[in-house]
Amino acid sequence: MAKKDLFEKGFDESTKIKLLLFRKYIESWIPTFIHSSPFEKILIYDFFAGEGQDVYGEKGSPLIIMDCLKQYCEDIRNKNKKIFITLNDYDKKKAEKLLALTQAFKEKCGACNHCSLEVKNDAFQNLFSAEYQVIKQATPTFLLIDQYGVSQVTESVFRQLVDAPRTDFLFFISSATIRRFKDNEGINKKIKVSQIQFEESKPYECHEKVYNYYKTLINGDYYLGRFSIKKVTNYYGLIFGSHHPLGLEKFLSASWSIDVNNGEANHEIDETKQYEGSFMNLFDEVSGISTFKTKLESYEEHLLDYFSVPRTNQEIYKFSLESGISIPKTVDILRKLEKERRICVEGGDKRKSGAFYLSHNSDKIIKVAKNENNKN
Repeated sequence: MAKKDLFEKGFDESTKIKLLLFRKYIESWIPTFIHSSPFEKILIYDFFAGEGQDVYGEKGSPLIIMDCLKQYCEDIRNKNKKIFITLNDYDKKKAEKLLALTQAFKEKCGACNHCSLEVKNDAFQNLFSAEYQVIKQATPTFLLIDQYGVSQVTESVFRQLVDAPRTDFLFFISSATIRRFKDNEGINKKIKVSQIQFEESKPYECHEKVYNYYKTLINGDYYLGRFSIKKVTNYYGLIFGSHHPLGLEKFLSASWSIDVNNGEANHEIDETKQYEGSFMNLFDEVSGISTFKTKLESYEEHLLDYFSVPRTNQEIYKFSLESGISIPKTVDILRKLEKERRICVEGGDKRKSGAFYLSHNSDKIIKVAKNENNKN
């Protein structure tokens, strides 16, 4: 992933978090389309690839992609898949260094004619425009757009990404820059962000605000996710998109494996909180009892409200994703609520104990409702 002088200085902790999240997602995305997809072709683009690794040998996004694919060389051949990887950087020197690093991969996987890897040296807008006719076809595609700042993923580009029917994407954006310069004419020509209402006292919320803005640009069913990254006093972030709920499920799984309390940041999402994700006001400090609910505690309450009418497992699955909660976390809460007899499960005569069948393609149907006889 590219940033000014980043490779010469070495990746900082915020960049490592970004790369870790990317690795976790791409490690789950690639085998999905190799093992269980009817599609022959798979496309992967890294538009700001940099030179591949930092001065200390820490692997950047291109080498992470190659690491993941190396594990499946035999499966790719056996299943007759065709993988097309495009790595790009506008900086010619970085592109040349990256080209040299890709030779070993080409010799191992490229020689089988099932993996094609190309290194390009072009401006993002030029390459994206040139490739978009391919991207928007119904071919499984993953796009990584690790732009520097906010200028490349314009409203127009975002809408094109969303319009591509089988494309998952992950892009970086400097939410702090948008917050600081939201009335700047140049920024608003690319992204109309002057309408975003930022709270000056809550800079840690700025990436969530930017994410909510992008949600307003979407019509119909589409799945967006976010992850906020703090570097010193500034806040940046990643925005993920997919037409398929399984894409968001995998992104949330990666996010919650990094942020086990909230699944959305490498920092406290409310920096008035003092310990373990809970806020202590003056009364709390005296009593030793927290009156602030954690994200999962609040979500549990929302689930119970949601169960005021019976909900199918498919509905619960979607509700979990739209709430930004990983499926395992939701299952844990459902098991707790069932044990406490606060919910009832209908239609589960052949149901395994503790199973709720939350998946995008479950062939089992159950219904969950609030137990109105239990007022706890």
